[in-house]
Amino acid sequence: MRIYHNVLKLARDWYFVQASPNDKRAQKLPLPDDLVGELLAYVVAHEVGHSIGFPHNMKASSHYTLEQLRDPEFTKKNGTEASIMDYGRFNYVAQPGDGAALIPTVGPYDYFAVKWGYRQYKSAEEEKKGLAELVAQQKDNPIFRFGNANPSEDPTRQTEDLGSDSLEATKLGMKNIDRVADNLVAACSNEGENYDLLQNMYDQLCRSERANFCTSRRSIQRWILRLSRPRLSLGGGCH
Repeated sequence: MRIYHNVLKLARDWYFVQASPNDKRAQKLPLPDDLVGELLAYVVAHEVGHSIGFPHNMKASSHYTLEQLRDPEFTKKNGTEASIMDYGRFNYVAQPGDGAALIPTVGPYDYFAVKWGYRQYKSAEEEKKGLAELVAQQKDNPIFRFGNANPSEDPTRQTEDLGSDSLEATKLGMKNIDRVADNLVAACSNEGENYDLLQNMYDQLCRSERANFCTSRRSIQRWILRLSRPRLSLGGGCH
């Protein structure tokens, strides 16, 4: 299993700009050890997924509604995205007072994928039947579906997004960015110290703001593209 050397800084930066308004532990840097441990556990779980053969599933972060992402009971049970193998990052949809979970965990799709890849069967016939039953679950429940990072084919297969409504998710994410900006100096600087940390977090905040807008823009562009393509009618012609 491979983990990049700067992963703790990366996780700290992302968590601060995406989730700190909803976690008092993250509203003053440096982060406490218990929170750093939770962030590292998330990264390790994602990389363990790769080590057992799981690719990125970029469709997984688009399954949950914004209401579900703001629901503490739902997010505690199901996580913030349907698979930890997505790049949904932290729950920037949640707002102060929601009490929703903020850090991705192993999700429903991951358990489904483990069954597909590792469940043992007594015979080839039993395996064929069991795998067919799993495929049927994908048909009936979108949470179990897979999609690589190709939003040109499917607008729900983006990286860095979260929730089933990208436009509304962006609005909520921007509210949290405004809150982070208001707290930026107090959280990232101390009297008599240099401003390296403050500069770093300001840059991260600007990148997060651009990422929010880009997610919405890509969604709009891809949906327009899909709607404008010629479609086959039931009679076989194009319209």
